[in-house]
Formats: sequence, C-alpha cells, structure tokens
Amino acid sequence: MFVLFDECWLPDPKLGPQPDPIPGVHNSQWVRCPEQSRVLDTITWPLLKQYTIDVLSRFSNDSRVVIWDLYNEPQCSHQLFIILPLLHEIYSAALVANPQQPLTFGIASNSLISPLARFELESSDIISFHNYEPLANTMRLVNDLRQFNRPLICTEYMARTLGSTFHTHTFYFHTQAIGAIN
Repeated sequence: MFVLFDECWLPDPKLGPQPDPIPGVHNSQWVRCPEQSRVLDTITWPLLKQYTIDVLSRFSNDSRVVIWDLYNEPQCSHQLFIILPLLHEIYSAALVANPQQPLTFGIASNSLISPLARFELESSDIISFHNYEPLANTMRLVNDLRQFNRPLICTEYMARTLGSTFHTHTFYFHTQAIGAIN
C-alpha cells in the first residue's frame, strides 16, 4: 500500500539531517506530509494535486502497488475546516489519474458520522481503518463499517497496553475476511 499524504505527528518537516528518535516514544520524529503550511495555503494545492496525478499515473499499472492510501489519518489535523476541501481536491486528482488499484483514505476514528469520515468512507474503494482498542470495540467498529459494503482492511492495530493484540485480533480479522497490516 502506497501512502501519498499523512496528517500525523510533527507538522513541519525539514530537508537535511533528521533528529534522532526518542527511545520509547512511538513515532517520536515522524513528520506530516505535506507540511502544515501547505495544507493551510490553498495556493499550494495545485502542486499537491499534480503530485497525486503524477505518482498515481506513473505507478497505475505497477503490480507492486496494491492499494493507494491517498491520505493517512486526515482526522488528526488540527485544521479540520480546511482538510475536507483538500481531500476533495486530492480525490479528484486521483480520479484523473485513473489508477487500476483501489483508492482509500486511512481512517482513524470510531466516529463515522462526521462529514470528513463520511467523505473518506464513501470515496474509498476499500475501507482501510485503524483501531488500537480491545476486540469488543474493534468488532463494533467493523459492524458499523460493514454498512458501506466495501472490503475492509485494518492497517493499524496492535497495542498491548490497550488490549489490542495479535492473539485476539488476527484470528477475528481472518474469520471476518478482513485484511490486516501492521
């Protein structure tokens, strides 16, 4: 799965040597892509759209790319007022590229009723979701996601301290024909 954009963690990436990871801190130096300033500045959006078209067009028939995750966890944005219009732009650019592979947005929310979540779910050919919760909560989320009648793939899970383990979740995903990547 090829991920084009990511809304997680540090907002302002820089070129050059990167800071060392902080031991024991999950994704301690992970950076967003695009940086926050590009998300907020609509003047730069045509560049993001063209990047989307160029990458998806170039690899649209590449068998190494199985799924396009257009934007990972956009609901992590602190600028929700602008992220949804940007997703519309990115999605329309992906449609222009017309890749053979399915499109998805990496959804990281149990709330499926927000306009952002609805757009992600309704625009995805395959629903990719993240859930680090105990199995009972994961099962409830899966039940809610089934209403969209699309294949499901859990692309982030496994947090022992939260009750999400390979032992509990992998068998469930298998029995429910849900893909799982961690």
